Amino acid sequence: PGALASGDRVDVELRLLEHAPRALANNSRARFLYGTAEVLATVRLIARDGGPAPEELLPGDSGLAQLALPKALGFVAGDRFVLRSESPMETLGGGTILDPEPALLSRRERLDASQLLRSLGDPETSLEDKAVALLRRSRGHSVDIGVLRRRLPPGPEPIEDAAAAAVLAGRAVVVPSDRPAWAWVGVVSSWRESSRSFVAGHHTSHPLLEGAPLSELRAVLDP
Repeated sequence: PGALASGDRVDVELRLLEHAPRALANNSRARFLYGTAEVLATVRLIARDGGPAPEELLPGDSGLAQLALPKALGFVAGDRFVLRSESPMETLGGGTILDPEPALLSRRERLDASQLLRSLGDPETSLEDKAVALLRRSRGHSVDIGVLRRRLPPGPEPIEDAAAAAVLAGRAVVVPSDRPAWAWVGVVSSWRESSRSFVAGHHTSHPLLEGAPLSELRAVLDP
């Protein structure tokens, strides 16, 4: 249980056939064929530079997108899929699963999303760099070993080794947890400030208590 990513959205790299019957407009619907599943997906295009979403993807071009699905499916990073037009049913192109368990795409996080997807889609990017990019995208939260295994492409290098290398390089920190977990080093300073603010506020409200409950502090940080 939990070994396979599952959800009703998925981040992908798309490539339309040069002779595709039409361009693929942002927020349009297309038939998503993956494994034995076939569902209608809403295609939300993502600019590679993190800017406003492109209006469309032209035949012969490639791009990034988040696909919103009508039901949850199981995904494996790196798997391939096919896109067909809704009606008439014609093949538009296909692509690769980049992030099988992405956060819901929002305007203010477009840059982070595009940076992560560019990293995941680059075969020359090391597993360590991909792990760090995923931790950055999850800023404010820790990511445990199960999530890393689900969201990073499978390969010969153990994901634990990549995360450990990121810690040694000062790019990530270990977060105490029931399972091995890490966080992007950039969030540590914000955690410290949140901790100081919470403890000071708790002391002001409860001056007779010895200290703030650790469980409440954890809830504030929500790592």
